[in-house]
Amino acid sequence: MNSCKEKARAKINLTLDITGTANGYHELDSLVTSLDLYDLVCVTKRKDGAIRLFSKGEGSEAIPESENNAYKAAVLFREEFSCGGAEIKIFKNIPMGAGLGGSSADAAGVLRAMKRLFLSGDDKKDEEHVLNIADKTGSDTRAMYLGGFCRMRGRGTRAERIYAGGFCEGDENAAYAGKRAYFLLICPEEGVSSGDCFRLYDKRQMTYPAATERAIACFKAGDSGGLGAAIKNDLTEAACELAPCVKRAIEEAASFSPLGYGMTGSGSAAFALFDSREMLDWAKSRYKGRFRTIAAESEYPLKKPWLFAPVQKGQ
Repeated sequence: MNSCKEKARAKINLTLDITGTANGYHELDSLVTSLDLYDLVCVTKRKDGAIRLFSKGEGSEAIPESENNAYKAAVLFREEFSCGGAEIKIFKNIPMGAGLGGSSADAAGVLRAMKRLFLSGDDKKDEEHVLNIADKTGSDTRAMYLGGFCRMRGRGTRAERIYAGGFCEGDENAAYAGKRAYFLLICPEEGVSSGDCFRLYDKRQMTYPAATERAIACFKAGDSGGLGAAIKNDLTEAACELAPCVKRAIEEAASFSPLGYGMTGSGSAAFALFDSREMLDWAKSRYKGRFRTIAAESEYPLKKPWLFAPVQKGQ
């Protein structure tokens, strides 16, 4: 195989608890899920050993190759496994600067593609090396490499998939154990600097009750209403102060009376959670605001999805 394609999926932080700091970095505890919104990553082997990256869409053309996390991931992969070069083409659909993880998603997509192209089998040591590379390219790249619902802790280097109903990966029944989640994303054009957001959070010296443990318990129990009520992000007030458009987007998300609503990452995107595609489509059709909207569903790396809306066998 000389080339392959990967879907680099966006993510939503359903919760984001700031639990402290270590070595100058904030420690987080967050429940995230990957979405069916994705950038398309195409990777082709190069005989000359070089890494070349081309990105198109969402303003990504303006980012220098050397500053792109997907490029960094490819270079680190080549160095770690002494493999050949690669030409990478990324066709972006994930809004940039929105807290949807587009940069980390692309890095994760490149790592998955290069693993398919240059490594054989399912060697656990190779997989751990790939995950270590992911940790060097972004705080949430490991979780986005794993995909699905994940709990992400620390600086993101501790990430594990979360399974509903007591099932685990590889269990045939897991495909039918739960439900799919539906999100209306409301995306202002203005982005929010993560660094500025964390600095303002520190300056404000605010603390908030933790929500991730409760959210995970609701997810495992199939309690979509409880999960919606548990949605919370410690960076919300700081992001709203830095960019008033975030506050407006959150208010618009709340106006549809969803199961829950909030902000993802450090902003600027807000989201509303629904338990059916019909409700999601209704909300998108009724939106009269001035921001870009995207209808998205949760995605899981198993063969069949099993999150919030019941999934029937044969679907």
